[in-house]
Amino acid sequence: MCRPPFVRRLIRRPRWGVAWVTAALLSGPTAGTGAVDGEAAGGGAEPPAALVVSVAAEGGGPVDAVEAGELRVLEDGRPAAVLEVVPVGEAARRPSPAARRAGGPGAVPVWPWRLVVYADAVLLPWRSRFRASEALARHALELTALGTVEVVVAAPQPEEWLGATRDPKLVADVLRRLARETLDASPELASIRRAFAGAHQGPDGGFNEGDAATLRRAIAAAATAEQRLVEKRLQTLADWLAMQPGDPPRALLWLADGYDLDPAAFYAGPLSRPDLRRRVEDELLAIDLTPATEELAARLAHGGWTAVPIAARARANARDPGPSLQAPLAPLERFSDWTGGRLATRMADLDEVLHDLGRRWLVRYRPPPEGGEVRRVAVRSSRPGRVVRAPLERSRERISAAGARALSLLRGGVEAADLELDCSLEPPAVEGLYQLEAPAGWRLLDLDCRLGVGAEELEPGKSSLPLALALAVETAGGGVSLESEEIVRPEARRRRPAGSDRRRLPIRRRLLLPADVRRLGVVARSLASGRWGGALLELPPDEDPGAGEARRSPVVDLTALGLDAEQAVYLAPIEQPMVTGRTRVQALALRPEVARVRFLIDERAAARDDRPPFEVWLNLPELPAPAVIRAVAEDAEGRRLGSDSLAINQGQSRFAVRILEPRELLGGGSHEVVVGIEVPKWRRVERVELFWREERLASFERPPYRARIEVPQDARTGFLRAVARLDDGSTREDVLVMGAAGFSEEVGVDLVELPVVVEDRWGRPIAHLEGEDFTILEDGVEQRLVDLRGAGESPLALALALDVSASMAADLPLVRAAASGFLRRILRPQDRALLVAFSSQVTLLAPLTDDVDRLTDTIERLVPDDVTALNDAILFSLVQLHGIPGRKAVVLLTDGRDVASRHSRDAAFTFARHAGIPIYVIGLGSIEHKPVARRSMARLARATGGALHLIDRPSELEATYRTIADELAAQYLLSYYSSQPASEHGWRRIEVEVGDAALRARTISGYLPGP
Repeated sequence: MCRPPFVRRLIRRPRWGVAWVTAALLSGPTAGTGAVDGEAAGGGAEPPAALVVSVAAEGGGPVDAVEAGELRVLEDGRPAAVLEVVPVGEAARRPSPAARRAGGPGAVPVWPWRLVVYADAVLLPWRSRFRASEALARHALELTALGTVEVVVAAPQPEEWLGATRDPKLVADVLRRLARETLDASPELASIRRAFAGAHQGPDGGFNEGDAATLRRAIAAAATAEQRLVEKRLQTLADWLAMQPGDPPRALLWLADGYDLDPAAFYAGPLSRPDLRRRVEDELLAIDLTPATEELAARLAHGGWTAVPIAARARANARDPGPSLQAPLAPLERFSDWTGGRLATRMADLDEVLHDLGRRWLVRYRPPPEGGEVRRVAVRSSRPGRVVRAPLERSRERISAAGARALSLLRGGVEAADLELDCSLEPPAVEGLYQLEAPAGWRLLDLDCRLGVGAEELEPGKSSLPLALALAVETAGGGVSLESEEIVRPEARRRRPAGSDRRRLPIRRRLLLPADVRRLGVVARSLASGRWGGALLELPPDEDPGAGEARRSPVVDLTALGLDAEQAVYLAPIEQPMVTGRTRVQALALRPEVARVRFLIDERAAARDDRPPFEVWLNLPELPAPAVIRAVAEDAEGRRLGSDSLAINQGQSRFAVRILEPRELLGGGSHEVVVGIEVPKWRRVERVELFWREERLASFERPPYRARIEVPQDARTGFLRAVARLDDGSTREDVLVMGAAGFSEEVGVDLVELPVVVEDRWGRPIAHLEGEDFTILEDGVEQRLVDLRGAGESPLALALALDVSASMAADLPLVRAAASGFLRRILRPQDRALLVAFSSQVTLLAPLTDDVDRLTDTIERLVPDDVTALNDAILFSLVQLHGIPGRKAVVLLTDGRDVASRHSRDAAFTFARHAGIPIYVIGLGSIEHKPVARRSMARLARATGGALHLIDRPSELEATYRTIADELAAQYLLSYYSSQPASEHGWRRIEVEVGDAALRARTISGYLPGP
């Protein structure tokens, strides 16, 4: 099915809390897309097929040349017409440019491999993962010479650690990270046998056969658990493979220790009583992993994969402590044999295996017209003394179980579903600033589904469920085809229907379908249990057949946004709590003469778009650095028409004013003034006023804040001032001086403020010290103190961050009580606090406010869910306090290590150290026994001038919060002007000393100069 080219430029941004993925649906046919019946397939003609084969001499030596007429391909015993034989994967075979231009025999292209390194953390012990990953990292150059390399880690669900690349350094770095990373999943296969042996092994090494009935039940339970575990891991890989588009050549470098096809050898072998052994063997006859192994091996072959299992440690009779596998290489050999691959049983074999991949051949041939869906394949060489190794089977269609059910759903031949799936089709919703419209002959619809699942379907502590989603379509002519397959991970709704233990998983997708599609079959299959739900939809009539070509029409209510027709450009807000990395930015032209839009970051040119819709991708820092993005509209001659700005990573409690237009005030006359305001969330602008010197020229009560003013023609000096007032009485202003660029009253690049706590030898905070008691050293040079304020003279802005992951469920009642008491104890009328909750996501539950009742009411409504994103919570909390004057602090409570953050531990530490805000960390319960997490938290608290408190029981929380409150109540704010020039950048180390040797001062470790 051909796709129009415009769909590659459609907006792809997260919506509805689920990643809105359109690539599989909108950017061309996938491997699983294809007709099912003869009519849809084009009259029954078979398209060319491709196989990757190895051709070697009988002694194992390499073969440098293979002619197309030399190889003979048989499908189910019937000959196929060989079209061409192309070398695969070795750069040395690539012909020279002169040979390619000549078009001679040497101008045959070399097809690169798609190499996927796949590691299953549930089946692979850490030691084996370390050895295999390190060995592959040492071969990164050879791997990238063969083609692109990807790294996928299943822990427990497959996640892409590295996208396709040919950068050997990047490949080596990711593989070494895989070798050393502590993954969320732990190997379970060995633990099943180890737990069984620990409970039933006797002193002589055999099993304790005293209670035969109990032993038999234990053996059956352990063997069944082992079978279910391995089958689930094989199905996880099979489902991931089914979602991979593309064709050969592609190879799966599977890091695996293997498993026993027949676990009875381990459980029945040590039994000394013959009658007991025979009975156990009979009971374990049904425990056989051969069918699941051969099904996956067939899936690999049907998908065009060459399997290369890398058994880093598995070998028979391994000298390992505890129970070992009996014949772990048997299933790995089946995978390699079935797909024509190679098995590496030692790390020293990698050289030979990679060399073999580099000497393979892609055989393209025309299959015989008759034959079934799955065909046995044999490849022979007509030249004597040559051995060909090839896949054993080929499938006409590569589809997953979900795809097969979606096709059957349209034909009416599918069995009853296990899960309830409700779906509907709607016209496309608005995407950002634009409404998407389909081209002629196509339809654009939004698919909205809800999958009902029970609590048993979700993993403990998780709110998301990995699903295989398949869509099949039926056209007006009756043709049925698979439209798409992909893996999705929808999040369960936090609230369940009253009286029900079921959750509703939202699944939403944007579909681009041919206009002749009449019915749609949707199947969602759980990758955890195999249960599935299906829905059959009739497409509504197509009332608007679409324009001649695709376009995006702006759908912006100017009045609702506070805009008017005079404004030239509008910069859309970025709906992310922290804006980092590669980010898409949209601008809407509001006047027809806008021909181009330039995008600036902190007044530095970043990108430009010369045609509507004006949309660019900006490369922002990986850490959430505060910045201002500005869009400048110009006409065709380059004349400036106006601009709009957007502050990012400034926190939702920031209040700031900026004169956007004009950027400079060089003389008198008429000037159009545009004012931009950052308003804290849940606050309202009461009034904005413009002054020339002290004369008020304009006043606004609602946006747009735009006016044309008259500056006296003879004016040589003076200043333009914009003042904004919020509904709580707070004000901010910006000043534009004649002859200078605009500046903010809040900018003070040389003034350094230090939050300082002074303790005695018992760790008690000391208040009531004077300025002469302190000595400030910056890079070892003493600085002159210009201001000292105690806690009573300086308001406090506090970020209270609470871990609400699933592991906190039992402790949450005590956490709520202690946190509420802490806020009531510490907040005075002039102080404010904000509330952050974090599990796998970080949420601002309450903005900076002095309303203690509102904060405590919000705390009482906290519910536990999912896992911990600690690093993201640290970054998010610090961002919320950016730009807030006075004393600031973050108080964070957690009980676990980070397993869900987008940002690393080092990134959080670096950002926190630069932010200069004290962080107080309360580590609850098991974190005491996690040395890595404990050390990182201690390092974070020490660098920011905060403190780490480790407690065993939640009952200790109240006393811990009281200690922190007492310390913040005795905190000082010291200010000085640095003696070093502002132009000298780089980290500046800070030390604060107290005259009394019995006292110790604690503050931030340093800062980076800059605005």
